[in-house]
Amino acid sequence: MTTNISGSHTQFFMCEIRKKGDPNSANKVQVMIHGHHNVGDSPVPDDQLPWAHCMLNNSPSLNGFSQSVNYLPGSCCVGFWLDPETKQIPIVLGSVDRADLPDYSS
Repeated sequence: MTTNISGSHTQFFMCEIRKKGDPNSANKVQVMIHGHHNVGDSPVPDDQLPWAHCMLNNSPSLNGFSQSVNYLPGSCCVGFWLDPETKQIPIVLGSVDRADLPDYSS
Protein backbone atom coordinates (compact mmCIF):
# COMPACT_ATOMS: atom_id res chain seq x y z
CA MET A 1 0.00 0.00 0.00
CA THR A 2 1.30 3.46 -0.87
CA THR A 3 0.81 6.35 1.52
CA ASN A 4 0.90 9.95 0.34
CA ILE A 5 3.06 11.64 2.98
CA SER A 6 2.85 15.05 1.40
CA GLY A 7 -0.91 15.48 1.68
CA SER A 8 -3.03 16.86 -1.11
CA HIS A 9 -0.64 19.59 -2.21
CA THR A 10 3.02 20.56 -2.16
CA GLN A 11 4.18 23.86 -0.67
CA PHE A 12 7.45 25.21 -1.98
CA PHE A 13 9.49 27.88 -0.18
CA MET A 14 12.56 30.09 -0.47
CA CYS A 15 15.02 29.82 2.37
CA GLU A 16 18.42 30.97 3.54
CA ILE A 17 21.00 28.55 4.85
CA ARG A 18 22.03 29.66 8.32
CA LYS A 19 24.31 26.80 9.36
CA LYS A 20 25.62 23.47 8.10
CA GLY A 21 27.06 20.57 10.05
CA ASP A 22 24.03 19.44 11.98
CA PRO A 23 24.52 17.93 15.45
CA ASN A 24 23.50 14.46 14.23
CA SER A 25 25.97 14.44 11.30
CA ALA A 26 23.13 13.67 8.87
CA ASN A 27 24.13 16.18 6.14
CA LYS A 28 21.33 18.56 7.12
CA VAL A 29 21.42 22.36 7.01
CA GLN A 30 19.73 24.84 9.32
CA VAL A 31 17.30 26.99 7.35
CA MET A 32 15.39 30.23 7.79
CA ILE A 33 12.30 29.93 5.59
CA HIS A 34 11.16 33.26 4.18
CA GLY A 35 7.57 34.11 5.07
CA HIS A 36 7.52 31.51 7.83
CA HIS A 37 10.41 32.09 10.25
CA ASN A 38 10.96 35.81 9.63
CA VAL A 39 7.47 37.28 9.96
CA GLY A 40 5.98 39.42 12.69
CA ASP A 41 7.63 41.40 15.45
CA SER A 42 9.68 38.49 16.77
CA PRO A 43 11.30 36.31 14.08
CA VAL A 44 12.42 32.81 15.09
CA PRO A 45 15.93 32.95 16.60
CA ASP A 46 18.66 31.10 14.70
CA ASP A 47 19.17 28.54 17.46
CA GLN A 48 15.51 27.47 17.09
CA LEU A 49 15.43 27.14 13.30
CA PRO A 50 14.82 23.67 11.85
CA TRP A 51 17.41 21.38 10.29
CA ALA A 52 16.46 20.42 6.73
CA HIS A 53 17.31 17.33 4.75
CA CYS A 54 18.94 18.11 1.40
CA MET A 55 18.26 16.34 -1.86
CA LEU A 56 21.51 15.16 -3.40
CA ASN A 57 22.37 14.29 -6.97
CA ASN A 58 22.20 10.69 -8.15
CA SER A 59 24.98 9.52 -5.84
CA PRO A 60 24.20 6.64 -3.50
CA SER A 61 22.71 7.52 -0.13
CA LEU A 62 22.45 4.41 2.00
CA ASN A 63 23.01 3.69 5.67
CA GLY A 64 24.32 7.18 6.37
CA PHE A 65 26.87 7.19 3.55
CA SER A 66 26.35 9.90 0.96
CA GLN A 67 28.01 12.95 -0.48
CA SER A 68 28.28 15.88 1.89
CA VAL A 69 26.22 19.02 1.50
CA ASN A 70 28.21 21.99 0.19
CA TYR A 71 25.84 24.87 0.93
CA LEU A 72 27.42 27.83 2.67
CA PRO A 73 25.69 30.01 5.26
CA GLY A 74 23.85 32.76 3.38
CA SER A 75 23.04 30.55 0.38
CA CYS A 76 19.58 31.14 -1.06
CA CYS A 77 17.74 27.88 -1.68
CA VAL A 78 14.44 26.46 -2.85
CA GLY A 79 12.70 23.69 -0.97
CA PHE A 80 9.39 22.19 -0.03
CA TRP A 81 7.61 20.92 3.06
CA LEU A 82 7.43 17.14 3.25
CA ASP A 83 4.51 17.71 5.64
CA PRO A 84 2.73 20.87 4.41
CA GLU A 85 0.00 20.64 7.04
CA THR A 86 2.31 20.83 10.06
CA LYS A 87 5.44 22.35 8.45
CA GLN A 88 7.95 20.41 10.53
CA ILE A 89 10.01 18.61 7.84
CA PRO A 90 11.67 20.95 5.32
CA ILE A 91 13.55 19.52 2.33
CA VAL A 92 16.07 21.65 0.41
CA LEU A 93 16.04 21.01 -3.36
CA GLY A 94 18.86 23.28 -4.50
CA SER A 95 20.34 26.73 -4.48
CA VAL A 96 19.67 29.75 -6.68
CA ASP A 97 21.72 32.85 -7.44
CA ARG A 98 20.70 35.72 -5.15
CA ALA A 99 21.61 38.46 -7.64
CA ASP A 100 18.24 38.75 -9.41
CA LEU A 101 15.93 37.76 -6.55
CA PRO A 102 13.69 40.17 -4.64
CA ASP A 103 14.60 41.01 -1.06
CA TYR A 104 12.83 38.43 1.14
CA SER A 105 14.33 39.72 4.38
CA SER A 106 11.10 41.26 5.67
